[in-house]
Amino acid sequence: MRPKLPTLAKVSSYLNEIDKSRIYSNSGPLVKRLEERYSKFLNLDPERIVSASNATIALTGCISLNVSQKWFIPEFTFAATGLAALWSRKNVLSVDVSIEDWRINLEAIGNIESGIVPVMPFGTPVKTAPFKEFESVVIDAAASLGAKGNDFSSLKENDAVVFSLHATKVLGCGEGAIVVGGSKEFTHRLRTYLNFGFDGSRISQVSGCNGKMSEVSAAFGLASLDEFHVEYDDWMERLDAINRLTVTRSYHTFISNLDGVRPYWIIELENSAQKKQVSDLLRSESIETRSWWPSLMSQTPGVSTKNFGGFENSKKLLETTLGLPLWRDLPISKIEQIVYLIDSCLPN
Repeated sequence: MRPKLPTLAKVSSYLNEIDKSRIYSNSGPLVKRLEERYSKFLNLDPERIVSASNATIALTGCISLNVSQKWFIPEFTFAATGLAALWSRKNVLSVDVSIEDWRINLEAIGNIESGIVPVMPFGTPVKTAPFKEFESVVIDAAASLGAKGNDFSSLKENDAVVFSLHATKVLGCGEGAIVVGGSKEFTHRLRTYLNFGFDGSRISQVSGCNGKMSEVSAAFGLASLDEFHVEYDDWMERLDAINRLTVTRSYHTFISNLDGVRPYWIIELENSAQKKQVSDLLRSESIETRSWWPSLMSQTPGVSTKNFGGFENSKKLLETTLGLPLWRDLPISKIEQIVYLIDSCLPN
């Protein structure tokens, strides 16, 4: 990835506002404006939107504020999902994913009297309806801001969806997050949590943290929203090229067929040996690849969740999925070169 945030020329007017106001943090005017802009972008009540310094701390807060003591997370996900659940001091169990859509396998859980952290993998659209029966729902939708069809209609009062604004994501601001709460009461509690537990005074009312977004991050976030039409077109040009070149290939995945934009090019090979063969060939041509989620949650030393019911599908995806280069101004000729190289080492 080669992140591309708004240029200084595009963000300078917001930085000048910071100079004049001399407000740099603590829910400043740019942060408030960013939250208002995102309420319009997502077509939601402004009181249901909260910003945060990063998505991991936002996930931790959303889980911590819910009553459920037992939480299910997918085996196949980024480490931040597991770490956030553990930091909330809850009982965390990892569950296999579905091989069809790479999301947490609900059939393997059964017990809905618990919390669940569904992950929308690699920028897939947010779906809330499948999880509405669970006691508590916090959706990790880190890269899904550019997806089409995001649905918040089944969120309950204390449920939440967390989007990342990291530089590598769509609509990045460098580092930050936007949270959609199920109610304005929940977002008020989350805002309190992210501000040391302060609620109208400088006395911590709840066990919280410092998770506020800075004004500088908000400045970049606002500039990204200003330029989203340009960013969208940049991503679509690359994603359309990938689809055109790979739609008939065996390594083409369902993610490439989704509407909207996402910052990932993921392929799925037949087995781990084939994955290594492709990765080695691309490396020999100075083309980096990546296993975005390189370890099962239950086997990640820093997380080590208790596995609930096996992980056959997650293990298969771990061994066969491979991330390829993708960024907003990646030359189409480079995409064509990568496809040619992969085709050259795979059986017809």
